[in-house]
Amino acid sequence: MRRRKNKDIVFTCILLLLVGSLLYQGYQLLKPNEVKKDASQMLYQVVHFQMEILNSSLMEAIHMNNTKELDRVKLAAYSANFGHERMVRAFGKDELDYLPAVDELVNMITGWQIAGDRSISQQERDLLVAFSSKFAEIIPVYGILVNNNHQVNSVQAEQLSKLSKQLDDLISR
Repeated sequence: MRRRKNKDIVFTCILLLLVGSLLYQGYQLLKPNEVKKDASQMLYQVVHFQMEILNSSLMEAIHMNNTKELDRVKLAAYSANFGHERMVRAFGKDELDYLPAVDELVNMITGWQIAGDRSISQQERDLLVAFSSKFAEIIPVYGILVNNNHQVNSVQAEQLSKLSKQLDDLISR
């Protein structure tokens, strides 16, 4: 009888530990987490980083000699454009404009690469230099595009829109 009682006590203790553990884990899942951040703010940080990568890739592109080397620029432009489009959706079209020139840069590089691996012409290099110079102006604007309240800074959004139009004019020449 005594053995049975000891086994019951051990079983009850194990059962209480399991139930207590489950309750604690459930509480951890449901309690508000102070460390959580707004998803739109995190998206902005990622896209800002992608824009910086595109900017550095464009600076490197000036020194590239053939179209095959432009793959890195094309990938960076695609990623930055993809992320920015998601930001426009997250913050709203009335708050933020698309950057069609970045998408057009991807298409333009793809067009240059269709003919295969060839030297970059002087006209293409001049376009890359001009695009790179103008795009570099976007980086400081993008750095303060979203404020600490997770809202788009309207002055910076307007400046970004102007720079976007200037990039569009460069590419459409």
